[in-house]
Amino acid sequence: MAKVNMRRKRRGAGNDAKLFYRGMDLGDQPRFAALANTEFRDALVRANVIGCAYGLDYIDGSRQQVPVISLVGTNPEGLVDAFHQFEQWGCIEDGDAVDISILLKKDGTYDLWVGPEVHRLFYRTLPNAGLHRSLALNVSWIKRLDSTHEMVRDLKNYCATAFHPVKFLAATCDPARTTPQGMRTVQGWKGFVKFDLRVLDENDHPDDPRFQFDAPARKRDIPNEPDISPSDLSRLRERTLDIAFPVSRERVRRSNLLANVRAITGFDLVKEVQVVQAVINLMLSDYLHKGDRHYGRIKGDWKRSLWQAVMNHAERADGETQLSDQIPEVVAKQIELDVEYALGSQHLTIRDVPFKERQIMFLSMGFVDE
Repeated sequence: MAKVNMRRKRRGAGNDAKLFYRGMDLGDQPRFAALANTEFRDALVRANVIGCAYGLDYIDGSRQQVPVISLVGTNPEGLVDAFHQFEQWGCIEDGDAVDISILLKKDGTYDLWVGPEVHRLFYRTLPNAGLHRSLALNVSWIKRLDSTHEMVRDLKNYCATAFHPVKFLAATCDPARTTPQGMRTVQGWKGFVKFDLRVLDENDHPDDPRFQFDAPARKRDIPNEPDISPSDLSRLRERTLDIAFPVSRERVRRSNLLANVRAITGFDLVKEVQVVQAVINLMLSDYLHKGDRHYGRIKGDWKRSLWQAVMNHAERADGETQLSDQIPEVVAKQIELDVEYALGSQHLTIRDVPFKERQIMFLSMGFVDE
């Protein structure tokens, strides 16, 4: 009779050997695309803007008159509809929610570009906007004007000063009578004040793509470049720590963890931000799967789960969570994984190389800005 092995295999035994440990750079934020509303553009097209009028007027809080730019159209309803869109963007409280640029061209004409300001667009439409790498599919209304008023040239110098508010209004007129006497204010357009109007001269900014807007498209070879640069990873990592983990970062800074990790052979060049990030990665790994380290037990779309945890995380300065209690050797292992992740973002796979050499490459490529 065959001998039966009556010993039971312990539950979970041997599982650690199958785990795939992972690193993460907290600068590799998830991407998000925001599409601007195009109703304002349609409204300005309906307004049939035929030009701009210039003048001076007072604004609240200023004893001096400031420049005024008025869009002049033949359809007041279109102008009012456009202003209602600007109101939804918040232009009454913050006129810079409307992005306006004047482009002075070499041929004596100029273009007026109007659209939503990209960063404010993100914060209006996306919770936790600072924890995303955002791409704006922006839409601008563009009006070409065939003559440049002298006041537009003066605006260029005015907007180069530190404080340069400009008031934006709207007027309507009969196309057959475009003199100042034939213009009327538009009821329903309250106006707004911008503090960041940009007036760009083609002679000073020849590489601005907006000056080549009408040029025939050129076919360009797009190289297989990394999705994100080392400097951007560094910048966005700091932003993630500032927004989501300010308390955790300070706890690690006040501990001896950096010195203890640097005392490990080969880790003497490790930077403080790497220790902070590694500790936070270990914390998130444990949050996503109790008792887990290095994201080894997370199933499915682990990056999505990780970033959802980051966005739901709330820092509490209650003294209960002491991240500095992490074992230095475990933190060092996470740092090693994080460096491998960062180098991999640049299509570099470097294995069988001592960590110190990888760390030197990591620093020389600009993954840490110190």
